[in-house]
Amino acid sequence: MQLLDTELNIVKIQDVKKIETFSSFVSNPNRPTDCFLYVLSGSAYYTIQGKTTKVEKGNVIFFSRTDAYSAEIPSDGLAAIYVNFFLEDTKKLLRNEIFTPQNFTTLESSFEKLNALWAAGNFSDRIYCKSLMYRIYSELARQMQYKYIPSNRKDRIESTIQFMIENFSDANFSVEQLGPMCNMSQVHFRRIFSQIYHTTPIVFLNSLRLNKAKELLLANRLSISEIAAQCGFNSTYYFSKKFKEDTGLTPSTYRKS
Repeated sequence: MQLLDTELNIVKIQDVKKIETFSSFVSNPNRPTDCFLYVLSGSAYYTIQGKTTKVEKGNVIFFSRTDAYSAEIPSDGLAAIYVNFFLEDTKKLLRNEIFTPQNFTTLESSFEKLNALWAAGNFSDRIYCKSLMYRIYSELARQMQYKYIPSNRKDRIESTIQFMIENFSDANFSVEQLGPMCNMSQVHFRRIFSQIYHTTPIVFLNSLRLNKAKELLLANRLSISEIAAQCGFNSTYYFSKKFKEDTGLTPSTYRKS
């Protein structure tokens, strides 16, 4: 049975960890737990039910205790967040699955928040982690629902994603620029964008900026205001507010975790 065809009932989260792996081969015929894996960067080749698939940034993998898999990780490595948990015992045999969500930034934010809260180690935070797991499952199920959009419209909208990735650090960049790029009104652009990516352009843009901020907070000692500016935020106050809404932590607390 496939994961999204069943009602998820999480008994316990075992652990959450961010791991980098390089040049290795993994074969796992008998996992002790169920698991979600979110790919942050790099790539790997997973063989599930006899089919080999390349996974890369934005992919989500569900590993079941009841199904085997193997993986080959190349020299450039794989960085991922692993969430090991126990589903309620069931007679239904769940299968390992690989998902390619259209809007990976929404899921990445949830996985990063889950990892940060689990690492904080507070009892209340770890209770909240379970609710985040259900949010991830719900978002994944919602995104995998098929909706038909004419290819010419989809191509135009998809071009704005690359434009945002290349320009999100520019504080003068605004999502109001995107509609005219697609020859659409702002209202029509937002509607089609939301149908494809299940989020709004401004939320997607803020996700790009916040994900970059998380990298900078952990990688160097720039001040909070400097990081806000480098990620495209005009206001340190607004950056801190959005960061806490996204992660449940202030930028300073996130850096210490």
